[in-house]
Amino acid sequence: MDDLKVQFEKKRLSFLKFYKKIRIINVFLLIISLACFVVSFILFKGDISYIAIIVWIVIIIGFLIYLKIMKRKINHAVYRFIRDYYELTTNYVLTSNNITENELLENDSIDITDVKNARIMRNVNFVRARNIVEFNIDERTITMADLLFKIPDETGTNKKGIVAFCGKYIKFKTQENYAGRTLIYRKTTIPNCYGPNDIDGLEKVLENDRVLVYSSNKNFNDEIKKTMLNLIQNIEVNDYLYDLTVSIVDNNATIAMSYADSIMVVPLYKEIEILGIEKFNNDFKAIKKIIEML
Repeated sequence: MDDLKVQFEKKRLSFLKFYKKIRIINVFLLIISLACFVVSFILFKGDISYIAIIVWIVIIIGFLIYLKIMKRKINHAVYRFIRDYYELTTNYVLTSNNITENELLENDSIDITDVKNARIMRNVNFVRARNIVEFNIDERTITMADLLFKIPDETGTNKKGIVAFCGKYIKFKTQENYAGRTLIYRKTTIPNCYGPNDIDGLEKVLENDRVLVYSSNKNFNDEIKKTMLNLIQNIEVNDYLYDLTVSIVDNNATIAMSYADSIMVVPLYKEIEILGIEKFNNDFKAIKKIIEML
């Protein structure tokens, strides 16, 4: 973990130095450009001549070209910085759990249809995913991503919708088909935190102070292992992990883990949240066992 922090801090400080340098250069060039306008105006004694206009056009075009080049460089540097963060943290968690090979799907995305088919929440109308990684567990392909999705704001206050989920999103095929549909929810301790609400056609088959289970599977108690339920209810929810939902639809499984910004947002002006990464690492140990049971 200390090595992870050292590696990331080196990249973060390097990027921050580059970013601050570019900002200083931009301000300096803006001042120079404004000074050129003032000087040219003074030299031509306030008369707007063709020469003055040409000088101003050259300055404006030159400045715009520079901004375009710098924007491209900054975007590339930001992309590399974010990718480095994801690579370091994801590789740390996976290798800590004996998963030594993974593939970053840079040009892939999580389709909104996949999220809707997981049947965790109703009326999902926006999905954004990044850090999409594939790896194998028990010869099955597991897809994991940092994902955010929105639902409509029923009050009508926010026309763009409200964020109903932001966290780690994992999808995979189960080893066998499960009858019907099942939702297993690790309850939250955070006020106003959204949980699964797509429960049409499901019955409440279990509830205690930690988990809530809905299912249309009449053989739920026979097919869903009690050891798996124990694993889920013993995952600690706190200021890092808000809640967790496992959705099983036929042989498609989804695990959605709501995490705090300290884990989901790439840090720039502060050090990496080591405790948050370690929390996700510990959570993933349980998640891996759950995947192996399904």
